[in-house]
Amino acid sequence: MGFHPNSPATAAERNALPRLSATSIDTTLSFSIPDQAGSDVTFVVEASRDMSSNGWQEISRRVGNGSWTGTANVFTGSPQDSRIPILITEPGLSLQGRRFYRVRVIVE
Repeated sequence: MGFHPNSPATAAERNALPRLSATSIDTTLSFSIPDQAGSDVTFVVEASRDMSSNGWQEISRRVGNGSWTGTANVFTGSPQDSRIPILITEPGLSLQGRRFYRVRVIVE
């Protein structure tokens, strides 16, 4: 997520960490990413019902500074403090029981 591994996270960095909310209408995941990403960086958002090793399903992906692709709805905000706020929704899933999310960052 762009944090320094040997220093405590700042308030802005803590705000960048993923947050999840659910309503009777949809499930929403929000987080932020650096506003500039190299073409070798891929952001992958995955969801699972049980967190088993083969239970994770990719719902959205972004390569570098490109567009988000996948089955989820992705909304991006205006850059703030060199980070872009991201809001991902999966309509209608909150009524289907437990759901876990993870954001993977792949550097190739």
